[in-house]
Amino acid sequence: MHLLKSITERHVCEIKRAQNPQAEGILSEIATVAVTVRREWFPSDRTTCTMPGMHRRFKRSAFLAVTGGAIAVTFLLPRYDLPPTYHDFADRRMLFGVENFADVASNIGFFVAGLYGIAVTLWRRWGFEDQRELPAYIVLFGGLVLTAFGSGYYHLRPDDARLLWDRLPITVAFMGLFAAMISERLSVPVGFRLLPLLVCCGGASLWYWMWTVETGNRDLRPYILVQFYPLLAILLLLWMFEPRYTRGYDFLIALAFYIAAKVFEVADKPVYAATGNVISGHTLKHLSAGVGGYWLARMLASRERLRKPIASSAVAAP
Repeated sequence: MHLLKSITERHVCEIKRAQNPQAEGILSEIATVAVTVRREWFPSDRTTCTMPGMHRRFKRSAFLAVTGGAIAVTFLLPRYDLPPTYHDFADRRMLFGVENFADVASNIGFFVAGLYGIAVTLWRRWGFEDQRELPAYIVLFGGLVLTAFGSGYYHLRPDDARLLWDRLPITVAFMGLFAAMISERLSVPVGFRLLPLLVCCGGASLWYWMWTVETGNRDLRPYILVQFYPLLAILLLLWMFEPRYTRGYDFLIALAFYIAAKVFEVADKPVYAATGNVISGHTLKHLSAGVGGYWLARMLASRERLRKPIASSAVAAP
């Protein structure tokens, strides 16, 4: 590769001045090919460097293999359900006549982030390289708005039946984010077409759980898959495929807020005790996840197209 990089148009001109006409033609063709390879594989702008098509196809195959493996592993694991104490949250205080006030009111973060995200998506719609990328973000932020109502409804009187309406909208939001990332890093047409399928799969995972609750064979595995696999998939897409927009690191920051939210959820009662019964881990979970949603909206408000984005047709080629 170093040899190819050293060959330039100047070398082509020197070869053409060779004494042997036959050698001149052969060497000229070799040099021309080398110059073309140099331009494609070693562009001056490193931020727009793209991998050859063969490598991209390999990465797509690897991504699909990981996806299939995650699905297989999920159903090879034993059945899993919520712990018996799941609905027993730390902060049960009533305020303004509202039971579990902190866990109910903290959902305002989802509502604000969702509305802001929808507004930014519509305001910056011409900043998208392809208008087919918009629906995924509308689903994402619309899901956050609905999460504020669904989670608030659940926390007024936590039980299995109400938990469905808590988890359904956040699952829809996650599927929107997953589809948006597929569109941005893998293929716009694929992300656009997968969006309704992903939303249906997210909803089906919860309806399946409710069905197993009613039949006495409680099984939360499909929901765990649709909640946690997109986290891994988004990281893989960020790492394996080239961006078409700036500020890709904002996805990592938003994911960090979500991971922090899951930690707060697990540490609900320890956090409540550590803060002197001021704020619980579950309340912080809502606030942290809401900030993650806001961060994604903030990214859309600030990012720009890269100077030489990857063509969708090249990425989507079979």
